[in-house]
Amino acid sequence: MAARRTTLGDAVTGVVAGTAKAGGGARPHRPVGGVRAFLRTVLAGSPLAIVCSSVVVFWVVVAVLGPFLVPGDPLATNVSERLSSPSADHWLGTDEFGRDVAARLVHGAGVSLLLASVTVVVCMVVGTAIGSAAGFYRGLSQVLMRVVDALMAIPGLVLAIVLMAVLGQGLLTIIIALSVVYIPLFARVSFGEVRALKELEFGQAALALGASKWRVLTRHFLPSMSSSLNVQASYVLSTAIITEASLSFLGAGVPPPTPSWGADISAGKSYLFTAPWMLWPAAIALTSLVLAVSLLGDRLRDVLEFRTDRVEV
Repeated sequence: MAARRTTLGDAVTGVVAGTAKAGGGARPHRPVGGVRAFLRTVLAGSPLAIVCSSVVVFWVVVAVLGPFLVPGDPLATNVSERLSSPSADHWLGTDEFGRDVAARLVHGAGVSLLLASVTVVVCMVVGTAIGSAAGFYRGLSQVLMRVVDALMAIPGLVLAIVLMAVLGQGLLTIIIALSVVYIPLFARVSFGEVRALKELEFGQAALALGASKWRVLTRHFLPSMSSSLNVQASYVLSTAIITEASLSFLGAGVPPPTPSWGADISAGKSYLFTAPWMLWPAAIALTSLVLAVSLLGDRLRDVLEFRTDRVEV
């Protein structure tokens, strides 16, 4: 079995190298170097990428360590201290129920990042599996991709609201709703990648030499698809954070009194002039995190496209 694998790998490598040398097709993109080298490439020569990375790391640290560093219970109410301005006891003031705004901000960061991160992982796994299966099997593509197209035709926020209305409020139902919204994006990307890679000589050679479709997908296609999937993941991460905040802003997301940036912004808009500290911390946090993730996604796309072009030349 080991000899067969070596022979198959050498044969496929030889076909790919010969194809690239003859100019008959592009080699699949495989990342070169370790994670540290790749991060240096992303950050090198881009002060904006460094700033955005610092913002993302800051909010991740806040989400993980903030509850241990910021005093106060985000759920504890104290009517006698309602709408108190920032002070030594309450760094960012209190809301209309006397709850500590700083504590709610910190715990809200954890909720937003947790929901968005889990959603990205679920969508990447399920969406890639659906798109890859549809790309390999023409019969499945007629069914799976029509369902994907139908889901993509519905505005994401509207679909999420409908699902939340049907499933009810809760952290798990938010993950399910966001996953249904964003799985089609990964499915469409992986479907197109697999269909394109199947037409290249290295994929046809591997199948002709007896490799199973599962082996071809995991050993050859998935590494070549990683660039597109990573860029899509950065986009879904930022939009999932916005969608979760939008659902909470509309009252259809995280159930109260669970801390949520969207819910805090919704409550703070009524006290914009009398107690602005209720609105601005959550609004600034949400804006900075989403903007940083989006700009990092753009930088990641530019770097990966450049590396792919260098490989294909």
